[in-house]
Amino acid sequence: MNAKAILGHYSACIPHFVPQESAYIHPALSLALDYAGVNPSELNNCKMCYSCGLYEIQFSTSWLHYHVFVDLQSGSVPGFMTEPLEL
Repeated sequence: MNAKAILGHYSACIPHFVPQESAYIHPALSLALDYAGVNPSELNNCKMCYSCGLYEIQFSTSWLHYHVFVDLQSGSVPGFMTEPLEL
């Protein structure tokens, strides 16, 4: 089985913490943050899942929750949703 076939069947979800002083941000999270126009220092929480070639990334800032799908291989964002947080 080649690497592409293995990754196509791999599925995982991880909480992803990005400290404000971190030098490393996962490339899929970086693409999602750039697409959303969010600075890593604005994140309150983050969860990343990988399945069938797409990263599903959910994160929040102080006033919005983001749900982003990232295809890291093509560098595209095929899905993007936001919703306001309850005050």
